[in-house]
Amino acid sequence: TNITYNESEFISFSAIVSDDFDAPEEISLYWESSSEGIIDTSAANTTGEVQFEYSLPAGSQTMTLFATDSHGLQSSTSIQLDINGLPSAPNVDLDPSPEAFDHSDLIATASDSIDPEGGSVFYEYLWLKNGVTTLYTSNIIPASQTSVGDIWTVQVTPTDGLGYGSTVERQRVLSIAIL
Repeated sequence: TNITYNESEFISFSAIVSDDFDAPEEISLYWESSSEGIIDTSAANTTGEVQFEYSLPAGSQTMTLFATDSHGLQSSTSIQLDINGLPSAPNVDLDPSPEAFDHSDLIATASDSIDPEGGSVFYEYLWLKNGVTTLYTSNIIPASQTSVGDIWTVQVTPTDGLGYGSTVERQRVLSIAIL
């Protein structure tokens, strides 16, 4: 069974090593990733514990710990990991554009995020009014909730259901409509 993490996420790797003849801190250790090669050579502490954190690139990975004692005897153990590629940042349009008026709905349209594994991408919306987070989480702010001089900001974050890509932000200042 593979364990899934997101790219750019630091993963904690740990093990406990022991040997019939050598003290744990005398055992030669190295961790090897199938995509990155040798990524850590930290020694175990006196109780045999070794731990480090590392961020792996997207894709299926095998992480192997190799241990060699002073007699040249070797042992290894491996774990399979799936590293989820995060969706790309979306293009975000905020309408009306370039100006918003006090009688206009504000509509955020997000598009073009790509999931590296080819999965579906969904968008999460967060709206700020005059710099303060609101409870609005859809892509529309009704005109009835806007006032002249308001500064509305939308933050749009893509997700593939496993992780979140980069957030994109757009902003509008509401003006008076001259008819």
